[in-house]
Amino acid sequence: MVDPQRPFFVEWQTDLQHHPSAGGSRVNLRSLEFAGDEFTVDEYLGVTSTQPLDGIEVLWESPADDETGVIAAVFETAGGLVRLD
Repeated sequence: MVDPQRPFFVEWQTDLQHHPSAGGSRVNLRSLEFAGDEFTVDEYLGVTSTQPLDGIEVLWESPADDETGVIAAVFETAGGLVRLD
């Protein structure tokens, strides 16, 4: 069984001009909220879970009904903060 609180990683194997960050987007990821156990994820990564996310706030909450994983992501946009649940 896959533990949804464990992260996955995407590696873009493309030319820089086709990378999603090309073009200077004014949208920035500011924070992520997770339901789960921070220690479990740190142990899985072998480092603190915040290390790969330099400059992005990581918030941990107790899971409701044993549901773990991403709760929300908060982005800074030209129109203000946007929270995606």
